[in-house]
Amino acid sequence: VLNSKIIAGSLISPETEVAGGSVITRGNINIKEAGSPMGVRTVLQAGVDNDVVDEIARIEKEIADREKRQEELTKKLQAAKKIQHKLTEEKKAGLTALMKRSDMATAETKAMGEKLKSLRKKIYDKSASITINKAVHAGVVLKIGKHEKILHQDFDGFRRFVWDEEKYDIEAVYD
Repeated sequence: VLNSKIIAGSLISPETEVAGGSVITRGNINIKEAGSPMGVRTVLQAGVDNDVVDEIARIEKEIADREKRQEELTKKLQAAKKIQHKLTEEKKAGLTALMKRSDMATAETKAMGEKLKSLRKKIYDKSASITINKAVHAGVVLKIGKHEKILHQDFDGFRRFVWDEEKYDIEAVYD
């Protein structure tokens, strides 16, 4: 795989060489070789649910749009409240209904914000691993969950990279 972006559930292809680009998976990555001696930028990211990332982006946009509309509506309602005493009973009733809808829209936006918080907790999986069976070259960026490590030297032979909670770092294991 050369200079490509791959998004998958997992990548388990022990004969695959990845040089350049990025591989983003929800699960584990298991490949033959990562990077190249030329130092081409290669990113291996395991434990990221890209569907959740997309859903978060969609909700963030919707919240921003709702907040913009709500701000405009609030300005209009404030202006209408100032002249409320001059309005007919029918228009006062309409204004009251509009204020109730505005309050409901604010509550819906707040609920969307809570959903966003919940989704943000589901993006990353620190239990994912990256297995490289033959060689990994300097400059390769490893990401597990939201944690990142740039390798500064070449490694030959089998390496499995996992998140080590005690060391708070991505570590190589040789099992």
